[in-house]
Amino acid sequence: MLKSIEVVSQVVFREPDGQKQGLLFAGLSAGCVLLWVSVGVIFGGSNDWPSPFLLFISLAWGFLGIAESLPPSRQRLVATLRIGAISIPVAMVIHLALVPAF
Repeated sequence: MLKSIEVVSQVVFREPDGQKQGLLFAGLSAGCVLLWVSVGVIFGGSNDWPSPFLLFISLAWGFLGIAESLPPSRQRLVATLRIGAISIPVAMVIHLALVPAF
């Protein structure tokens, strides 16, 4: 158990990977937002499956893009953004498991 906590700590609190990876995640986030907007326009703004899914994934990738673009001296903020980026899909999966679909 203690070993797994150390591994998670090393992954979350490590230095950012750099601008290139940050730009990649920011680009994926922007692509998801554009796809979300186009799906909303095509389907008339309905709240069907693709729209919320794409929005939440875009938000998570945006957090990762910001986290990886920060300087190495901001490790605490990077860790906070990484935890937020992981929490969004986890919360989405928990919501899908607990709330019945009608």
